[in-house]
Amino acid sequence: MPTGDVARRQPRVRAVRLRIGRGTLVLPPLGIVLLVLVGPIVVLALYSLNLRTNIPGTPTAFSSANWKDFLTGHGNPFRARFFYSMKITLLVSVAVLYQLSAAHRGLERHRSEQ
Repeated sequence: MPTGDVARRQPRVRAVRLRIGRGTLVLPPLGIVLLVLVGPIVVLALYSLNLRTNIPGTPTAFSSANWKDFLTGHGNPFRARFFYSMKITLLVSVAVLYQLSAAHRGLERHRSEQ
């Protein structure tokens, strides 16, 4: 049986505990979401810049000719539809923002009356 002296002189072994924060539990789902959302955009960019092709053996090289033809070419049948859809998107966004601001003003007015 050790005496009180011997028990005091023995160093205590401290347990090393790795403490990870709660935020680390978010990292795996965040990685999956980024892979699912950003991955297709990267693949689309590679195809549109001619850095990747779906035809095996076809040589690839960086080219912005597709984008130049899309943005400035007048013979492109999709160009007019693209700009039309952008105008409609802008119109809808402005209408929604106007409605939200009007609702917010009405809510503030209602709160100030109480």
